[in-house]
Amino acid sequence: MTLSEFRESLRKELFDPADDEARFSDTDLDHAIDRALTELSRAVPWTRDATLTTSPDSRLVDLSSLADVWSVEEVEWPTGHYPPKLCTFMVLPTSDGAPGFVFLLVPEAPSGAEPMRVRWGTKHVASDSQWTAPDAYTGLLTTGAYAHACLAYATPQSDNFRYQDGQQGAGVDTSMVSQAWWEKGTAARDRFEKELDALQQERTQHVRGSVAWTVEGSEGAR
Repeated sequence: MTLSEFRESLRKELFDPADDEARFSDTDLDHAIDRALTELSRAVPWTRDATLTTSPDSRLVDLSSLADVWSVEEVEWPTGHYPPKLCTFMVLPTSDGAPGFVFLLVPEAPSGAEPMRVRWGTKHVASDSQWTAPDAYTGLLTTGAYAHACLAYATPQSDNFRYQDGQQGAGVDTSMVSQAWWEKGTAARDRFEKELDALQQERTQHVRGSVAWTVEGSEGAR
């Protein structure tokens, strides 16, 4: 799958041929796809493995060498065993809330600089050169992108609040909104969010040993 292929498939779902009469530009559809991809990635992130190095007599391991970490899925330490020795850990956030450190919940801290495998999650990539979203979620991603495209098309580009004698009325003037597109977008969004919630709950049950920890609690952790 490539971004161009997915965009073309989305156009078919929207009954919007890619010609001079198209309702949606490629930029519009790419924006809808990116929003849906972001939401899907929160429930089913793109996971990769990285080998980090522990510090002597410290349970704290810095994640700053990893780009755009959204989550930590599992930690293996010590490495080189079969079956792998997965350990319980805490994730310590940075000041902006992103995962910044892993704190190993083990009886004894590593005695030296030892390899530690971290499986971490981030946003999926969607381009013509790389596509990381699993094929199993193509339908779900289509639903999400369809929803965002419909809702964007249904939203007026001009002011849609009612005014009476220069005063703003009690609500939004929906006569300026394409009701059919709004209804289709809302229905698709509801389906998308429901399936994402189910995936998120399933993923939470399978993440091994992850415990959130506050920034304040990170000081002095060793």
